[in-house]
Amino acid sequence: MKKITTSFFVLFAFLISAYAADFTVTGSFPSNNWVNNAADYKMTEIGTSGVYSLEKTLPAGTYEYKVFNTGTWTGPDGTVNRVFTLSSSKTVKFYAKLDNSTIRFFCDAQQLYAIGSSVGGWAKGNMKALTNAGTEATYTADVIAGEFKIVSLDKNSAIVWNDITPANLAVSGTGNYTLKLDYSTFSASATSNG
Repeated sequence: MKKITTSFFVLFAFLISAYAADFTVTGSFPSNNWVNNAADYKMTEIGTSGVYSLEKTLPAGTYEYKVFNTGTWTGPDGTVNRVFTLSSSKTVKFYAKLDNSTIRFFCDAQQLYAIGSSVGGWAKGNMKALTNAGTEATYTADVIAGEFKIVSLDKNSAIVWNDITPANLAVSGTGNYTLKLDYSTFSASATSNG
């Protein structure tokens, strides 16, 4: 019986590890150059949240990047790289989460935006820049009841609709609200400041 129990445990542990996320950031970084499984760019889970992160100090420059799972690209909205620019050396924190079979990801050096009917419309010209506050990004202003998403841009300046919030989110009323993305939980919210 002990041998059967031990064998079952080993099989169970193998199955869990086989389906666990194995996220790696890859990009045009000086110490990476698009190696999609580099050990020093491997992300670690934040507790048991299903959200993974990685901190890297990078010199000034413009960088393109993606997040891979077990060396494979399964990100949203095509295969176009994401991009950010650093004016000086900075520690950048990358975040990723597996949503079904799609990797949702961003980094705190990217400009993130709110877009939607609650902030003026769904066209690119209506996007509102969020302010990076270290562990979250926020946009505070007068808005109307409606829907919004938090989005980023790819290297061609096209909106990436599903990197961060795959579903539309609701603003329940009209007035002064704070739209917020919590980095460590990948959760977005709209809170009245009324």
